[in-house]
Amino acid sequence: SATPGCLCVMYKGGNPIHVGVAIGNDFIIHGHGQHGRGASSIVRHKTLLQVFERIEYFRHVSNH
Repeated sequence: SATPGCLCVMYKGGNPIHVGVAIGNDFIIHGHGQHGRGASSIVRHKTLLQVFERIEYFRHVSNH
């Protein structure tokens, strides 16, 4: 499941096509291009699952 700060990779057709960052257990901030400008939005996890087939979560672990 999502934990704050983890990288979220979203899939369609078995291919990774989009990324975002979890900012809470249920919210993901993700970027998207509009008219040549970058934009971002905060979306609920379950809303993204209506668009994408699956979401994988990756967390950075330090060796220090």
